[in-house]
Amino acid sequence: MNYLPFHEALEDCSRLAGKVPQTSCLHEGNIPVIGQGKQAVEGFTNDPDLVFRGDLPVILFGDHTAAFKFINRPFARGADGTKLYRPRTEHLDAKFAWHFLQTVQLPQSGYDRKTKYLENVVIPHPPLEEQRRIAAILDKAGQILSSSRQTDSLRQHLQERLFISMFGDPRSNSLGWARMSIEALTSDYVGGAALVPEDFVSQGVPVLHKGAIKPGGRIEVDSKKKGFVTLQTALHHTRNLAGPDRIAVTLRDLVPSGPFIGLMADLSTTAIPEYILAQGAYAFRVDESKVLPDYLIALVNMPAFRLVLRQNAVGSTQIHIRLPVFKSIEIPVPPIDIQHKFARIISQISSIDTSGKDRIQRINELTRALQSSSFSGQT
Repeated sequence: MNYLPFHEALEDCSRLAGKVPQTSCLHEGNIPVIGQGKQAVEGFTNDPDLVFRGDLPVILFGDHTAAFKFINRPFARGADGTKLYRPRTEHLDAKFAWHFLQTVQLPQSGYDRKTKYLENVVIPHPPLEEQRRIAAILDKAGQILSSSRQTDSLRQHLQERLFISMFGDPRSNSLGWARMSIEALTSDYVGGAALVPEDFVSQGVPVLHKGAIKPGGRIEVDSKKKGFVTLQTALHHTRNLAGPDRIAVTLRDLVPSGPFIGLMADLSTTAIPEYILAQGAYAFRVDESKVLPDYLIALVNMPAFRLVLRQNAVGSTQIHIRLPVFKSIEIPVPPIDIQHKFARIISQISSIDTSGKDRIQRINELTRALQSSSFSGQT
């Protein structure tokens, strides 16, 4: 298979679109503003002078997030660290190039600018018809995955609505429950290890870091994103190992908006006997005579309560909550019998949810296998 260096395959066409600061985005409008974040759009604008003026489709690159987005509709681009690229030749399919770029692992170097790393990327260049065939296959896999994730998101929304209906607003404690500090409800904290890039491998002892815990308490370990260390490395960090008798929480993030900070998961819900914690993650035991893991995790993962956590975070480009501050935060603690009722309902939701999570994992694995074979010329 032939390959093209990134800048021979794609040209920078960023100059053809206006930039809209996030503070200037409208909640509604005619033109979507697409930026480098996880959300599909950052907002809207009604200024036609800001619309991308070139031919579509294009590929947006997030200079800080290293995210690639495929855009095939009129848009304006977000102002913070976005670049736009399009094929230099009619013999390169933009959708094919985008699918390949999704598989590229750029250096994990924090919140710096990552455009410089594109210089080292080479893009496969099979015949055009083959590119379109591969893109169509990966499009279909993406549609199936998106549908499964939407179902998972609906289940998470159901859990949040159940929490509000039973316990009220967690920020204002609208139902007037007794309040206790997190420290009074927890014990036996385990901190994260100072792991270095050379420690990570594709399989071994799974690592709990800021990206491994997902909203709703789900754990996803990705071998491509600092997912594992060897048993030998883990044995050098025995004080940073946590088993299924603990709850894990992330107290560090790389961006001020903090999408990962405060995410919490019950390690007993997985079949993994032991995790190693990365820096910024902690694990602890809870006093189940006072608070149940299901209630605590649901509370801390509620969007409204995570605002409280971010308000207690410090730092600029890399934010974190100091452990003593986290422990000092007071939370509403309803009677334990009501917590048990909530846990029983959550268990019913989770039993349905398990098949959804397994399905997403299987589709993810299939998609990665398809990507690997597609870009190595094996499909």
